[in-house]
Amino acid sequence: GTILHSSNTVFLTDLTNQGAYTIASGVETVINGGIVNNGTIKMDAFGGATYLNVGASDNALLTGTGKVIMSNDASNVIMTGNNWASLTNDSGHTIEGSGSIGSGGHATSLTNLGTIRANQSNPLNLYGNAVVNAGTFEAANGGTLNVTTLTNLSGETLTGGSYLIAGTMKLPGNIKSNAAA
Repeated sequence: GTILHSSNTVFLTDLTNQGAYTIASGVETVINGGIVNNGTIKMDAFGGATYLNVGASDNALLTGTGKVIMSNDASNVIMTGNNWASLTNDSGHTIEGSGSIGSGGHATSLTNLGTIRANQSNPLNLYGNAVVNAGTFEAANGGTLNVTTLTNLSGETLTGGSYLIAGTMKLPGNIKSNAAA
């Protein structure tokens, strides 16, 4: 894979991470293609926007046994401002912390096959044109997971995926029955 650094932007393409990669506050990392993450990718926002973006019109895959760890700050943003971008969080991979994934007003999509966990005092917000959960959405340690769009709804029935709640989880719609795992 490749790493290309241009001022405050780093580009990662078809890369394997076996260790620790930190995105400092105020810096953007753009991922393209498949990123095998068997270590940690830490988003270290503290008041300045910190981005893990998907290249415009690209489909990115986060796979491996590692984690993307977002600090306890609303300024951590995964996939924003790029129309038609999509991100898949693959089975065995975890995204956790505070901030946002996806972009309201932009045609972004998120498919979760792994785990997305809100586990900080600041919420984790999921936005996008299409949010699909075939893995696990989790609110842990009193964290709040806000999901604005979810394709796992059939009328008033929640379908597909797992939902673990030890905090607050806000899902769209008026859910009256649960057919999910």
